[in-house]
Order: sequence, then C-alpha cells, then structure tokens
Amino acid sequence: TVDLGENVKLDVSATGGSGSYTYQYLIKNVSTGKTYVLKNYSTAKSFTGPLTSMGNKIFTVNVKDSTGAVVASNSVTVTVSNVLKGSLTVNDKSGTISLGVGGEVVLKPTAKGGAGGYTYQYVMKNMSTGKELILKDYGKDSEYTGKISSLGVKVFTVNIKDAEGTIIATN
Repeated sequence: TVDLGENVKLDVSATGGSGSYTYQYLIKNVSTGKTYVLKNYSTAKSFTGPLTSMGNKIFTVNVKDSTGAVVASNSVTVTVSNVLKGSLTVNDKSGTISLGVGGEVVLKPTAKGGAGGYTYQYVMKNMSTGKELILKDYGKDSEYTGKISSLGVKVFTVNIKDAEGTIIATN
C-alpha cells in the first residue's frame, strides 16, 4: 500500500532468449479493467513514476528479446490510498471576544494531513443552557459566517472529518 502521488519503481532483469532485451512497463487499473503502457519498449531496465489515481493497480513488465519473443514478468499488485503523510491536524485560534446581539462570527479552520477530502461541521454551545446547536452539518464549506442571536456566553467549535472518517475538533 502506498500513498497517492508517491513514486513506484519497477526494476527488471531477464535471462535466456536471444540477443538483447527491451522492456515494456504496464499498469492495469483493477477497478476499470484497463491496462495502460507506462513506458513502451526500450532498453531501460527500470521505470519510476508517480501513482496518480487511487485503487488497486497491477504492474507487469513485458520483456522482448531480439527475435521478438515476449515474456511477461510476474505481476505486482499495489494499493494506492489517499492517505497523506502525517495525522490530521488543524490550525485555529482560541480566545474570547465580545459581541453584541447581531454581531457577526466567522469561523475559518484550516486542516492538513489525514486522508484529505475534508468536511466541516460548525457547532455552537450555549454555556447558560449547556445545549449544543449544530449551526451547519458536515459539508465542504471551510468557512462559516453567522450572527449572534441572543445574549450569553457561546462556545464555537468546528469538527473536521477526513475521507477516512477521522474527526478532529478545533479549540
């Protein structure tokens, strides 16, 4: 299993046959069933390139000798995931501000790491009642703007969920 965008390196060596060898590097996308040529026949004994889509991929190398005889290598299956290196983290500010009724609150969290594909849930807790209110449920909006509608102390947090379901809450 490798991360999306990482490089895969294929090395090959051949024996037997006749004369010199050329190598063709192939990738099969298991979900579509389609096979693509990564590098057509050449004398290159290795291929390095990035994995640009998620899912299971099968790599094979065709080796051709000088008589035109072709033999396929053993295949290697690689699972490409959308996991970014590092854990899911959030950059945010915490603190206290004073606003009057009708004052505007803007929440703009920034997430990084995790599995990408972030969705955001905006929550307000009314400290006088202890009740939490979901201002906006999980969606792709990375910013929320709202107005204060009543007196009292309110605590705002943002829950950020990545593509694998990992959730982190802001301060």
